[in-house]
Amino acid sequence: MGFSVSLHQIVDAVGKNTRDVLVRVAGIPAEFCDEKHHPCPACGGLDRFRVLDLEEGTCFCNRCFNKRNGNYINAVMHFRNVGFRDALLLIADYLGIRKEGTFAQAVPGCRASATSKKKAMTSKIKRVLHPIYNTDGSRKGMRVDSSCDGKEWSTFFPWNGFTYQPVPREVSANSHVKKHTIYEYLDADGGPHHIVYRLDLKQGRKIPMQFHWDGSAYVLGKSEEQIPYNAPDVLKAKRVFFVEGEKCAAALQWDLSRNPPEGEMPAVTCINCGCGAFSDSYIPYFEGKDLFIYPDNDAPGERLACELVEKLSSVCKSIKVYKWPDGTPEKWDIADEIVKRNAERKATEAEIVVESGLK
Repeated sequence: MGFSVSLHQIVDAVGKNTRDVLVRVAGIPAEFCDEKHHPCPACGGLDRFRVLDLEEGTCFCNRCFNKRNGNYINAVMHFRNVGFRDALLLIADYLGIRKEGTFAQAVPGCRASATSKKKAMTSKIKRVLHPIYNTDGSRKGMRVDSSCDGKEWSTFFPWNGFTYQPVPREVSANSHVKKHTIYEYLDADGGPHHIVYRLDLKQGRKIPMQFHWDGSAYVLGKSEEQIPYNAPDVLKAKRVFFVEGEKCAAALQWDLSRNPPEGEMPAVTCINCGCGAFSDSYIPYFEGKDLFIYPDNDAPGERLACELVEKLSSVCKSIKVYKWPDGTPEKWDIADEIVKRNAERKATEAEIVVESGLK
């Protein structure tokens, strides 16, 4: 039997009791509703989730929930992984204003959207990742063994020199995932340590998942010991470029490989989870280095840069923080800048070719 509930009914029934909805419906721990920093209930990671406005029920995670997070309804959508209508029905069940059905993970009588079903399927998929090597020991690819509801399948992600990504034909065109990317963290000796597996959804949301090395494969869960990205290179290099996130690190590595700077090639690195996640275990990797920090152009980026300067000033040989020029868009990062400059270079090259042809 179908059931519908209006937004007006929900808002009137909730009133100022948004905390109860966050805890009882969205599943956020009660002790996290103090407007202070806590681990994110959705993507894990330390000190990057907080309730911004308890009266509105507005939550924030600087990695997985920094957009479309206006109030408690958005929180239910995000943390329960459901669409807008399903979120209203879940809240209605809790408030007792829905007569049919009972409060449950699946909403009886509600025809879930195709996107919601795909999201639910994604959250149920179990994955184990196996690195594949060439005969010389270099990285060849990553085999991802997946299972869900008794079905099993494998996907091969070739190593492209910077990340692991599947070939297009191995990804279903009907998937709600736009892009799969695997970023591998190697330990100081170049061995497997942990992985960040990032899903970029077609609707714009990004889901990072962490897998740790158990001795034979990568399995779901965060590694107890944290190391910087490209740890072996960081230890060897005299210059280190520090960026926010694996995507920016891979983009900068790609750009440096095509436009080498003067002198020794610098190492490019980042850390898991960004601002507020820097621990003392990272410090030995930066001793005696010339550190160049390229933060994102936003408040979290500024805080991360300040945190790095505070933590590493006593061990680094020098530290410089890049300041974005006035007029740079909010949240702009080094990956955006590389895409922009690469497009400008191509445009310039095209103009040269046209002018040469005219002559």
